[in-house]
Amino acid sequence: MSIAPFLVVVLLAIVGWLWWTRRQAQTRRASSENQAPQPYRCVAIRPGQEACPTVRNLAGRRFLAQAAPLLPLDDCTAAGCGCRYDHFADRREHERRRSHALMRGLTPHAGNTDHRSGRDRRKPAGFAPDASQ
Repeated sequence: MSIAPFLVVVLLAIVGWLWWTRRQAQTRRASSENQAPQPYRCVAIRPGQEACPTVRNLAGRRFLAQAAPLLPLDDCTAAGCGCRYDHFADRREHERRRSHALMRGLTPHAGNTDHRSGRDRRKPAGFAPDASQ
């Protein structure tokens, strides 16, 4: 029995594995390049068990990610800072437009019904017979 067919199968398996890993890396790279930057990414400070008064005053306040104070704070009095950041995609806490949309009835929850007749008004109904004939 020859060892050559076995080596061919192993070589094909290695080439296939290399091709697959390279393709996965290209896919990951392409997906990370397609992500839009999030300029309003923010963080909020979540106080730990023994948080200092300064952090307790800042608790829940959202900061842009680049402008957030570093933890532990300079005047932290806790023996071991257990404070953490909560991450958010947007600095706003609530959708501001929602109340306006509800007032105008723009959501499906407002009981809107479809008032269209089903006939397309842009489509010609057909030619009317000429009255002169």
